[in-house]
Amino acid sequence: MPHVSTVLILILQECIIDNVIGVIYATGFTPHTSIDWLSEEVRGALEYDKNSNRLPFLFQRHSIFNNQIPELAFVGFYEGPFWGVMEMQARLVARKWASPDERVISSDTSASKASKEELEVMRDLRDAIIQHCDDVPQFWMNDYVGLIEGLAQELGVERNDSGFDGRKGPCIAARYADSGCDQSQAEVVVRDLRDTMEASSTQARFVAAAAFRAMQGTWVLRRKLDSRLAGFPSGIFKGTANFHPRYPTDPEFTAEYLYIEEGVLTTDTGFTLNANRRYVYRYDEASDKISAWFVKDDGKTVDYFFNEMQFQLPTPDTKAQRKGWIANGAHLCEKDMYESLCEFRFRGVSLETFGIIYEAKGPKKDYTSESWYER
Repeated sequence: MPHVSTVLILILQECIIDNVIGVIYATGFTPHTSIDWLSEEVRGALEYDKNSNRLPFLFQRHSIFNNQIPELAFVGFYEGPFWGVMEMQARLVARKWASPDERVISSDTSASKASKEELEVMRDLRDAIIQHCDDVPQFWMNDYVGLIEGLAQELGVERNDSGFDGRKGPCIAARYADSGCDQSQAEVVVRDLRDTMEASSTQARFVAAAAFRAMQGTWVLRRKLDSRLAGFPSGIFKGTANFHPRYPTDPEFTAEYLYIEEGVLTTDTGFTLNANRRYVYRYDEASDKISAWFVKDDGKTVDYFFNEMQFQLPTPDTKAQRKGWIANGAHLCEKDMYESLCEFRFRGVSLETFGIIYEAKGPKKDYTSESWYER
């Protein structure tokens, strides 16, 4: 590997290097192993403590600088969601070192006092971390929004609020693009975020993904069959259902389950018989839909399409009749029409119960099947 200075000279001369296998971006460091090149004098000025993995050094001003060593700055010495903060940290370092005024340590008494207070707070925090105190946060710089806003104000960067009604909307780095950034690319990112949020609030986007993920595992299953054709039994099925996750057998789908149910059907006439059934359930991220597929005789290979779940936004009528998210589907199987209504009842992110109702009508089928799944 060429020396750093050699690389810089090559770049300045616009030389072309052929047969490059890869490029390594050395953008990360671990405190105790990657900064041993610092002198003992510098480590002492930064109040180095080898017993603290999370805060081996103490910094001021957004965890970037220490006024004892004004020519040294750290970007990424930070805990929490990082891209936006690191972007702002890098901009602040660039402005400080590019501006003669910024490079001079302030002699203002109030500024000096504030810097000392910052270091004192960091000392107390480090002591609390070492002593394993209960009030130490998971991320000691946990106010991501506050950090971004504070850095933006200090840098004079105006937040992009287009489409977000002022201060609303997620805090992402693209909303804080300055004049040195690719403004058009930042706007593409912001617009994509707005479209995604709009789809989630007006088109029930991502509900199918949440429901599909929550279906995994074992459920207690109860099904009521109401047949209106002679020769087809009506009754109650009780058993278990298991959604086994597996790698999608078709690359067009994002996720897949092998569904297996087993139990006992008790007919209205009193007969009991063991029953089992298998399907494959799939989730397609592009269409945001869940689909069910028949399986072949081997019990695991996908055969042909059975049903699809398209989630709907709640309406006053559905809110009055149902307690959860509703998904509908319809499928013509030869000459028999299957129409489905599914209901998914969440408590927070947990799926407590869900139901699938099928209405099958045609020359060979005329029945209603209502299944409910509970943990």
